Amino acid sequence: MAIYLDHAATSPLRAEVLTAYTDALQVVGNPSSIHSSGQAARELLETGREQVARSLGIPKSVVTKALRRKRQAKSAEKRAG
Repeated sequence: MAIYLDHAATSPLRAEVLTAYTDALQVVGNPSSIHSSGQAARELLETGREQVARSLGIPKSVVTKALRRKRQAKSAEKRAG
């Protein structure tokens, strides 16, 4: 069996992670919308945030705030040019 050490480039996915990822790619919708597709996307997004928080042993609000700060920083970078 080969040993892969260049995880800065990419990392192998466990089968269950790949399955969850490809399943999530099938959900199409804006999670901020009120229509059923958007609400399905919102539910998937919130479930994912809850799972990340639970696995890290932190409140879900910490995950949500961290993501919001990252989006705001990217937006500020784009405006700055």
